[in-house]
Amino acid sequence: MDTICVVPAFPRPNTKTHLREVRVEPGGQVATALFLAGSAMSGQPFFVVMTWLCLTGFAAYFWPSPFWALPTVTLTASAAAVSIGFINMLANLAGYLGNHNVGWLKTHGFSDRVCLLFLAGCYLIGGVLVSFVRVAKTPPSLRQDNTWHQERGSG
Repeated sequence: MDTICVVPAFPRPNTKTHLREVRVEPGGQVATALFLAGSAMSGQPFFVVMTWLCLTGFAAYFWPSPFWALPTVTLTASAAAVSIGFINMLANLAGYLGNHNVGWLKTHGFSDRVCLLFLAGCYLIGGVLVSFVRVAKTPPSLRQDNTWHQERGSG
């Protein structure tokens, strides 16, 4: 359901195929943030909160696959390998710091609602940052001036 809402928000024309390419990574992160924030609204019945949380889980798991394709679409082979390692390192750091930040909020008397809004804000910031990644019209592996073959001596 969130894909139907998110996909039209980030269409991108492809000059080679004249079809619309879609970037779902930023939209998926923003949808996750909105659904998580929706679950934090007070005064909702239990089934509505559970619906928000189910939508949050759905949105949180549908965007990572296209996200991992970004380095190979935007960078050369050697730079893509380094960037995938860097992404993995930052994801592990975010997982580590997120637990500590939520724990700090809880020990200082903040409610679960505030913790969920903090996590939603983190998703929103991540979506905004990923939306600034520029995707080339043609992947580096298909460009005529590609140095991939020269790096490997096969070209």
